[in-house]
Amino acid sequence: MLQNNTDSILDARMVVAAECLANPDFQGTKQDIATAAGVARSTLHRWMRNPDFIKIVNELVEKYADAELGMVWKALSRKIQAGDVQAIKLYFELRQRSEERKIQINESKEEVQDDLAEAIKEAVKNAD
Repeated sequence: MLQNNTDSILDARMVVAAECLANPDFQGTKQDIATAAGVARSTLHRWMRNPDFIKIVNELVEKYADAELGMVWKALSRKIQAGDVQAIKLYFELRQRSEERKIQINESKEEVQDDLAEAIKEAVKNAD
């Protein structure tokens, strides 16, 4: 049986399915998602192995997570203020990760700047 080639090109049905998967308020099953998107459940399962579809789902998840960040921060702050040891521990772990990430970013920037400076020197040398 021939199937429509919906794996390679993102269409509106994929966006609907991705939105359902990413939206924390959507409580439906995979069958409900397929129905909302107007496709068979097998199509949804095929899409879930498609890198382009996965990328859209991940982008939407990030959008929803970013939207909740303020609320999560406030909830964590309340727990910390109440003396919740696990919340305090989580806070300091997150701070450490953030500092480590900043260091990695700065090191990457320095490497890029060094590479760029070397490329400029090489270009100037070759121009002479």
